[in-house]
Amino acid sequence: QAVEECWYDDCSEDEDEDWRWANGCRQDYCTSMGDDCYASMDWGEPATCSNGYTPSPPNPTMDDPEYTCCPSATSCEYVAGQPFVLVAFEPDPATQAMLGLPDGEFS
Repeated sequence: QAVEECWYDDCSEDEDEDWRWANGCRQDYCTSMGDDCYASMDWGEPATCSNGYTPSPPNPTMDDPEYTCCPSATSCEYVAGQPFVLVAFEPDPATQAMLGLPDGEFS
């Protein structure tokens, strides 16, 4: 019986791997020591991410130290879970008031 080799792109049935990349999460944004997505405060290494992403789970344990980085309200790609849109013009006074921006404080 032949042993079937499993390459990264051909292993979609391995659902254990999916959580690392689901919902816009990215392991390439891990900034833990060695950028390896393995950290635990049990040994003094916090789970950290770049680009405004947040670690998931936020506090991995020594028994299960792997984490991934997921979009947050402050990440570049998402604001409050919605695609980020850059507004390149000053909004009218009514919109400024709705956004809570005082006069002349649009940026």
